[in-house]
Amino acid sequence: MFQNILKKQIKELGLEILEDSMANKMEIGLGSLYTRLQGTMESAPIRFSCHIDKDSEGELILGEDNKKRIVALVEMVHRLKKENIPHRTLEFIFSSREDSKMERIFDDIEVYDDITKSE
Repeated sequence: MFQNILKKQIKELGLEILEDSMANKMEIGLGSLYTRLQGTMESAPIRFSCHIDKDSEGELILGEDNKKRIVALVEMVHRLKKENIPHRTLEFIFSSREDSKMERIFDDIEVYDDITKSE
């Protein structure tokens, strides 16, 4: 499952991962993920969002553009850390089932309130 590969890569980068409970609520086995790279510069965070849904067959990520975007974001974090490049705090939401009747992603995780308060 792509989400497990993504989680492994994020952990290998030394970042914490939060996952919402939508996997259990919707019986899809796929929750939304949140992670952040703490900045080395004082400034407002930059936020990125991609979806990690699967097609009806459960095989492919919907939207090839999102798959490429996810790979690019993981590589960006890798390079920022490896090359010690100064950067703002970066926050990432990899959403699942964002087009369903969810009230909001991360409704059950406190970090959501922290994100919305800082906007």
